[in-house]
Amino acid sequence: MCNVIIRKNNAAIWLKIAKRTYHIPLIDAIIDQLELSRLELVPVSDERVSNQVILPGRFKRIYVTDADGILFLGGKNIQQFDPPDPKYLSKKGHKERITRELTIHQNMILITCSGTVGRVVLAPEHFEGIATSQHIIRIVPSEQINPGYLYAFLASDYGYQLIIRNKYGSVVDEIDDHQVSTIPIPLPDKETMDKIGNLVLEANDKLTQAYYLEKEAISQVEKLIIDNQK
Repeated sequence: MCNVIIRKNNAAIWLKIAKRTYHIPLIDAIIDQLELSRLELVPVSDERVSNQVILPGRFKRIYVTDADGILFLGGKNIQQFDPPDPKYLSKKGHKERITRELTIHQNMILITCSGTVGRVVLAPEHFEGIATSQHIIRIVPSEQINPGYLYAFLASDYGYQLIIRNKYGSVVDEIDDHQVSTIPIPLPDKETMDKIGNLVLEANDKLTQAYYLEKEAISQVEKLIIDNQK
């Protein structure tokens, strides 16, 4: 978890640092556009945006059967509607870690941070209670922000470039929780925020509905085949 705190009276200094890091012209242009919008800009670490930014530590995984484990997704799985070949992480072997940093809850923002970095997912309802790997940063949205709006900005072209601007690694690209915590987020008024964010939340609800409907259809087909063998 990142403990970076940006005080309101340091906002101008923070924006200057955010804009000039590594002197990337595209990032300079993006920050310029955000400043021209006249919206208040605050970092992800601001209490109005997030309660926590979590990057789990590395660990040796113990896989078990579904009866003894928790569904475990890697970075490439989080954008899949129904990931194939599911793996299950031992509840007994990783109990404390699962509770502390691996479990996903609805409306968390998930960002891939190793390999292909910058994929952003708003955790849907059917992700509730599963676990994901240490290659995914979790943002726990504050009660003061619409999680759909936060996702929409981070998933936009602006957000993507701000996420990947500090990637590092000679072989495998990486980003960390500190870098994500400093990403500037434009804050509109609540009505505008909800107008945008609720569209995302509605879409995510329909994604979960589609997930369960597909599961039910598959179950009925399988039952049909078994029943007709009698």
